[in-house]
Amino acid sequence: TTECVPLVVQYNYRNAMQQSWFLNMPIALVGVRSGTSDYDNMYYGVIRRSRFLFGWYQPDDSLVDSENRLPVMLTLPSANIPAQNKGILWTGNAAIRPRNYAWNLLPTVDRFVDFFATGLTFYNQDMDGLMVASRLYKDQGLSALNASRAVACDWVKNNSARWLPWIPVRCPAGQYSDALTLCYPCPAGSYCPIDIDAPQPCPVGSYCPDNASQPLGCPNGMSTARMQASTAGNCTQCAGGRVFLAGSCVAFTTVLVSIVLPLIVVVAVAAVAGFKYGTSVAGAADEQELRRKVAELRRRLRITARDGYVLSTERPMPMWHRLRYGTKILTRMPSSDIEAAARLALLWEDVDLRHLDAFCMALYDSTKRPYLKDWLLEVAAVLLDPRDEGVERPRASPRLPPPIGHIPVRSFSSFSSGSSAGVRAAFSPARARPSWWPG
Repeated sequence: TTECVPLVVQYNYRNAMQQSWFLNMPIALVGVRSGTSDYDNMYYGVIRRSRFLFGWYQPDDSLVDSENRLPVMLTLPSANIPAQNKGILWTGNAAIRPRNYAWNLLPTVDRFVDFFATGLTFYNQDMDGLMVASRLYKDQGLSALNASRAVACDWVKNNSARWLPWIPVRCPAGQYSDALTLCYPCPAGSYCPIDIDAPQPCPVGSYCPDNASQPLGCPNGMSTARMQASTAGNCTQCAGGRVFLAGSCVAFTTVLVSIVLPLIVVVAVAAVAGFKYGTSVAGAADEQELRRKVAELRRRLRITARDGYVLSTERPMPMWHRLRYGTKILTRMPSSDIEAAARLALLWEDVDLRHLDAFCMALYDSTKRPYLKDWLLEVAAVLLDPRDEGVERPRASPRLPPPIGHIPVRSFSSFSSGSSAGVRAAFSPARARPSWWPG
């Protein structure tokens, strides 16, 4: 006989020897380990047939006895982690608690999988029960893999109250869930695609009613003044340099090409083709009026010398003068171009369309585009509705042709920038005369 208590271990011999010395335990240490399954089976067989101390890792179903009992744990002093870190191993192991480990970027890659992995929790009682059930299936002849599958399937069937809270909520389009537990309706001014965690603000140019899954575009090319519009009534302005015409937003180039310039061409062509008369050299009064209109047009369109624009007939601005007004770059403009625009403003019939076209396109591609647009639209308003008493009309000039009345346009086609020959129009003079036309 011996007064020592046998302790059979597979690992951690050093721990057992220190605990025996520090705690004054009479232990006869027996090591059984070769790394093969035969020795593991022998180890478990010896333990099941005897009553002595042994080392054991959990979870493990190998040592569940015939009455479904698990081994009794030996109570040692509470773990002293600082001492164990120094190699002093007289205390017991720290309590092993289940922990969930996952990739640290998983929440940003798939928040649904992260939600499930975070909620997954098993306690010691759960693991003990699973090990007992596993041992029973193995005793019935199932392999370790099939026994594990059977145990897991039984647990899922019988513990729905435990695992249902682990399943994240999947919200349909038009709803959102911030914590993956409940779905909330998407508020007005926002939209919610499927499986979204927060409402997305409705972008500019769209509106989003309640429960919107996608933004709805504003009708007729309109846009909104700001984000998070909730109704079509918030679509109140044209975007991207467009102008409101005939109930919808159209590009300014469309107005320029399809309405303003063709109307100008119609007036000019009708004046020449509808009436035969000889033109005379303008007198001093006409020339003075033309210069006055040129000066007025330059001020209105911000193309004076102070703005950095000089005519081909003018002397360049001295350097000291340019520095005074902060004008570093000078833009030279042919006098014939702006004179063509002034003749149009005066409603004179001898408008050179090539120079007018060059004048418009030069300003259209510059910062003066807004001023050009306003002026052309004002001219178009006079030409479109000559009877409108609210429109201020230019004063007539002796160079005007005889009254020709309103000219309805039949067709326009093929406008080419820089060439008035690209505009072709068919028209017929009407008999009615505008009340403001001279004669």
